[in-house]
Amino acid sequence: MSGRTDEQDLLCRHMEMDGGRRLHIEASVTFGMLKTLTDFLEAQMEQKKRYEQVTVDLAGAPYLNSFFFGVLLLLREVSAAPVKLMDPNPTTLESLKKAKLDKLFEIGFQS
Repeated sequence: MSGRTDEQDLLCRHMEMDGGRRLHIEASVTFGMLKTLTDFLEAQMEQKKRYEQVTVDLAGAPYLNSFFFGVLLLLREVSAAPVKLMDPNPTTLESLKKAKLDKLFEIGFQS
């Protein structure tokens, strides 16, 4: 596909699993790459791509900004399945609660 960098291709390959049925995102990606992620999700919307399972691993995210909150809402729109947020640290969990995103997303912790 023209106009894509190798870094973007690696990010997209990393996110889709099981033949494209599951989407897994690690929030430890740099916030500079969030634009790439947003572009990817918008392309999925145009193609009417739906996922059976979407998880966002927040273990590597020291904080979340409002742009990332927007990406989470876009994920929710793209996915046919609920989006599960995994392993937020206490600061990130508090941010999610303040933004009332804990009402829109399932939040889980690995045991």
